[in-house]
Amino acid sequence: MRVVANEAFRFFYNHVPINVVEGEAVDSDVAVFLLNSRAAVRPDDEDAQALAEELGLDVADVADVGQKQELTPPPPPGSGDGGSPSTPPSDKLDIDASVKVVLAWVGTDQARAAQALELEQAKPEPRSTLVAQLGKTAAAGA
Repeated sequence: MRVVANEAFRFFYNHVPINVVEGEAVDSDVAVFLLNSRAAVRPDDEDAQALAEELGLDVADVADVGQKQELTPPPPPGSGDGGSPSTPPSDKLDIDASVKVVLAWVGTDQARAAQALELEQAKPEPRSTLVAQLGKTAAAGA
C-alpha cells in the first residue's frame, strides 16, 4: 500500500518522529496509519484507494485536506470579528446567552455578578450551575 503526501508534515509512528515532504511516497503500514488518521495524503495504488473508500474518505477530500485548512484559517486571537457568539458586548448582558458567555461578561466583577444573579434568579427556570457560579463571584468581596 502506498500514499503520497499532499503537503509537508511531521507525525509520530511507534514513538518515532517522521518528517514527510510534499510529494513524498510513503508505503506499508505507515501508509495505512496515515490514511486511518486522515493525514494530508492521497492514495497512490489500488490497495490505498480501497482503504480510503472503506474508511469513507472521498479521494478528493483526502487530496484537499491541506488546501481546505489553508482556505479557512482561524481568526487571530483578539481580532473580535463581531459575529462571534462567545464575545459578549462589554456594556450589555444577555441573560439568555450560554453560561460561558454570561460568565465571560461577569468576569471577576462583583457588581456584574450580582446583576446577572438577580436576572437569572428572576427567570422561571434559573440555571443552577450559573446561579452557583454567580453567587460565588458576587460574594467574593463580602
